[in-house]
Amino acid sequence: ILDLRNSDSIQKFADFEKIHGIKINVISIVKGQIHGIKNLAITLDDIKKHELFDDRLYIKESNVVVKKVEIDNFKVSNRNTNGFLDGTGRFGINASENKLLRNKIKVASTKLQDYVSGKTLVLGTEEFMFIPLMLANNLIGDISYKSTTRSPIYPYQSGAYPINSGITFKSLYNPEVKNFVYNLTEETFDTILVVVERYKTLCFDELNTQLSKVSKRVVFVSISNEENDLLSYPKPMGSYSEDDVVFLLKDVSDKVVELGNVEREKAIQRGCHYSEMLPIEYKPTEKYLEIFHSSLEIYSRKIADAVSVTAIKILKARGENVVLVSLARAGTPAGILLKRYIKKLYNIEMPHYSISIIRGKGIDLNAMRFILENHPNSEIQFIDGWTGKGAITNELRESIEAYRLKYQTSSRLSYELAVLADPGNAVKLYGTREDFLIPNACLNSTISGLLSRTFSKDGIILDKDFHGAKFYRELLDEDLSNHYIEVIEKEFDHLDKIDYKTIDFDIEKEKPSWSGLQDIRNIEKDFNIGSIHFIKPGIGETTRVLLRRMPWKILISEDAKNIEHVLHLAKEKNVTVETYPLKSYYCCGIIKSLKGE
Repeated sequence: ILDLRNSDSIQKFADFEKIHGIKINVISIVKGQIHGIKNLAITLDDIKKHELFDDRLYIKESNVVVKKVEIDNFKVSNRNTNGFLDGTGRFGINASENKLLRNKIKVASTKLQDYVSGKTLVLGTEEFMFIPLMLANNLIGDISYKSTTRSPIYPYQSGAYPINSGITFKSLYNPEVKNFVYNLTEETFDTILVVVERYKTLCFDELNTQLSKVSKRVVFVSISNEENDLLSYPKPMGSYSEDDVVFLLKDVSDKVVELGNVEREKAIQRGCHYSEMLPIEYKPTEKYLEIFHSSLEIYSRKIADAVSVTAIKILKARGENVVLVSLARAGTPAGILLKRYIKKLYNIEMPHYSISIIRGKGIDLNAMRFILENHPNSEIQFIDGWTGKGAITNELRESIEAYRLKYQTSSRLSYELAVLADPGNAVKLYGTREDFLIPNACLNSTISGLLSRTFSKDGIILDKDFHGAKFYRELLDEDLSNHYIEVIEKEFDHLDKIDYKTIDFDIEKEKPSWSGLQDIRNIEKDFNIGSIHFIKPGIGETTRVLLRRMPWKILISEDAKNIEHVLHLAKEKNVTVETYPLKSYYCCGIIKSLKGE
């Protein structure tokens, strides 16, 4: 990294190369040279005359106020058991984590600003320097920065010598280790903010005694309350780049065994919740994959148009300070496309997370907490691929209302859902209300970042966990997730940039009619269906029935389009297909009742 060889050392390299007939390549980021200060040799007599770390030099009499402040904002990393925090760089830090870190710094600095008074020193502690330095940089006032260290340096009072004084004390984190801080006594501080990484086991007293001699007020600042540090930055999952999406999901790959459709359907109809099992991934035939690729080619422009319309409506309704939150897993590709479109055409970088919502259990509250803690001043926009009956729309509304009540969250937390296709007429923000084929409905994990549908079962998903999903690493060679995104993104080049601020769109006027429910009621009556949960309308939901449930019958409208893959799957699985007068949808899947089996 750093090449500090002087000319003699460089010549030795050259001589060595010549003698041995070799070439040594020296690569460094920085080159430099070290020069000593002339005539500054410290003799033994000097040392005897100068008492090391002489406290008598800078004792101040003052009314000292010592405060301890906790800022519950930074989380203990799940990559260690020593209480070290994410964002310190100890375990590496990627671009997405760096963005989160900077948001956290802004939030923490606003909380810390109240403790800034007069000439203020922010003091980092040992290796915990980067975050305190960033905090200091964000504070307003007469701010200085230093850090404690384990490195002993001899202080010597001379104009040319850089270390004039020092104090020593027991390490805050380990009383067996000495710590030092230098050149503290040359200035007088009104306030010293000591920013610490771990709070519960700190040894405050000795450092406090020393600092109280040079400051009227000492404030110990813990940026994490460890007992509540439950939501660490998630480990990377799936085949998408973290620049496209961060999955707030727990990897349960080694904890869950998939079940066949018959076994799962019997368990579900006996009362087992569908989220407590995972289906075996459907292995598409060559013919089926041909249909997928053909559909993608035919409908890529139409999907791009739907992305454009949805994105413009989001910008108009929510503004630019928005966090995209897609509902795993069908919502994830839609969220990525929206993020890329907004970045490409408007140069607005929106964070994007994918989280779990489960019918009957609601949204992942830990995931919501994580997002709101890390983006406290942003609007939230939920994203899904399409609507069926609108069940997820209702689930989302109930979940967010419960979350608001539990955490007393501000009204900024909207439960409005944005989708590319809304054939059920169940949302206000949509790209189209036509029941058209969104090709990521055709496949399972290989079009969704190689993740399973989401999972939640007691004993595997603990109180402080995100909902789970399985990562199918073994399918990397078959993965089409990024290919799908890239094909549609190419169509963005053919779309015009629209000034979203001037378009005529008012979200409050887009009240959904829920017209799709009439189709559901008619089917329920005509086929004597015992529960509307057995009815799955729309191309996307019908495809899901054929891929991972036990279908009884497929209904198609007389003018049905875009359903070649549905007909192929129905034939493959020997499922009856009937024409039916659907008004809102092109097709509908009905799940087989296994009552009595």
